[in-house]
Amino acid sequence: MPTTEAESTRIALLRGASVLLVVAIAVAGGVIAVDHHQRTATFLYWSAQTGGSSEHGQHDRAWVETHRRLVLADGWQACAWLAAQPPAPPDATVATDGIEQIALRYRAGLASGPFRPLAPANRVRIALNAWAHLCPGTGSGKYVSYPGD
Repeated sequence: MPTTEAESTRIALLRGASVLLVVAIAVAGGVIAVDHHQRTATFLYWSAQTGGSSEHGQHDRAWVETHRRLVLADGWQACAWLAAQPPAPPDATVATDGIEQIALRYRAGLASGPFRPLAPANRVRIALNAWAHLCPGTGSGKYVSYPGD
């Protein structure tokens, strides 16, 4: 069946738009994958810096370096924990609902989680690194920041 010039133009435009849509989706997927990889790498880097210079700190850093999958799993668990927390109340202050108080609540729940041969403070540092690097938007509204943060 012969088509008119207008129909041919419309078909060509639709094909072009379809190709552009497919390319845009592929690019967006690539950007998301790169962002996820970068966030994971940054989280693992900073998690490996935990512990200070004490003998226990050196042990914890070595453990983190050799157990990256478990550390990453702990990071994602910390993200899920933070996501499940209620929003900070309207009258919240840094003293009652700051990141330090959120971290203390998280630390209190570590005993019921999987065993890790790390100092509790370093497990909390891993959670803080996760909240900063793996799931940075998750804490929005969950705690009160210091003015200027």
